[in-house]
Amino acid sequence: MIRKLLLALVLLPATACSTNTVVLSPTSLYGAYTPTVLNYASTRGGILVDVTGNPFDAPQEDLEQAITQSMTGAHFGQRVAFVTTPPEDFAVPYRVVLVFDAAQHHTELKLCRFDHGIAPQTGEKVRVHAALCANESPLTGVSGAVGEARDPGDPHFRHLIRQITLNLFPPSNPDHCSDRGNCVRF
Repeated sequence: MIRKLLLALVLLPATACSTNTVVLSPTSLYGAYTPTVLNYASTRGGILVDVTGNPFDAPQEDLEQAITQSMTGAHFGQRVAFVTTPPEDFAVPYRVVLVFDAAQHHTELKLCRFDHGIAPQTGEKVRVHAALCANESPLTGVSGAVGEARDPGDPHFRHLIRQITLNLFPPSNPDHCSDRGNCVRF
């Protein structure tokens, strides 16, 4: 048994260092988050996606389209449209902020400010910091990275975006659970 545990501990770093492996930080979950965010947004035009930076030598529109396509359906609950350009009558307070290749980790509080002032930087890995915001208040947040992504259509990049989306919209919030374990869920 101890031998298997030691072998697993030795192999874990090698697996985690694979250049095409998606690596995520633990998800930050704020008390105001409820999974019904998706229900509300699905009936009112979707969720705005705010993209800062571009880790690829590709037009920004191609990156944004790949992101919104990858996000669609990559979460629990009600299907919702993810849009980078809101329609004229758009009044949904929720948005996802994605900052690519930022030099350092940024808090969700900073990401959710409308003028967050974060400058993207490039590197050999695609790094992204993401937050689900209600106006300027964070609801959830997660950071992730993947290597060997060549362009917005790369399967490794799309997998990163799907995993980020899944973590930004968890099916429940432990802060909304009773002592018996009953939680608000999808």
